[in-house]
Amino acid sequence: MKKITLLTLSLFSILTFAQTGSDNMAISAQGEMFFMMGKKNISNGEVIDGVPYANGAEFVKVQIPNYNKSTPELRYNANKDEMEFKNGNDIYYVNKQPQIRIDFLSLKKSYECLNYSINDKNYFGYLVILVDNAKYSLYKKEFIEIIKGEKGSNPFVTDQNDFYSPVKNQYLLKKGNQFFRISKNTKELVKLFDNNPFHESYIKSNKIDLSKENDLIKFVKFANEQ
Repeated sequence: MKKITLLTLSLFSILTFAQTGSDNMAISAQGEMFFMMGKKNISNGEVIDGVPYANGAEFVKVQIPNYNKSTPELRYNANKDEMEFKNGNDIYYVNKQPQIRIDFLSLKKSYECLNYSINDKNYFGYLVILVDNAKYSLYKKEFIEIIKGEKGSNPFVTDQNDFYSPVKNQYLLKKGNQFFRISKNTKELVKLFDNNPFHESYIKSNKIDLSKENDLIKFVKFANEQ
């Protein structure tokens, strides 16, 4: 699997490329290529049941701030952590850019491409925006893994194909420039919010379930108001 990295072009070069290239190319207001033509080899001979797409295999209309409106429809590959678009019969990856935001309009769902860490391991990829605030922001990391299919116990039993399986979502709190994994333990969570006594009482009095996404969103919004 190979992706072609496009270098930043001069304005003249970009205009020339835009006129002679595919209509599915989108150019940012800053003059950088966002959609790159690095073709993805989608067939390697493996048969894998299911799909690696967090929101389904269909390509969906998106809106990208500061980009023109002729952007192709996208889908999110949660196994490869890549945004994909289609040009003819070929599938391509979007060129990842730090802090780029992609709004899936019909899904009412937004992703942001960020440098972040989970369990002291650094990543660069897409997170779902749940709460966007300068004080505390809440993100969700989606991932779909490949599970190995079981081999038949004897020649008369058919081997199972490998299959895609969603991994439990990880929730991350952004505080300043740091990311913290959200704990389901109330006392551990409150530590991330400077041990504000109102936070723990709010969780208890409002019966906030830290394992539920909507409750997490509700709590982080409350913390931002304090």
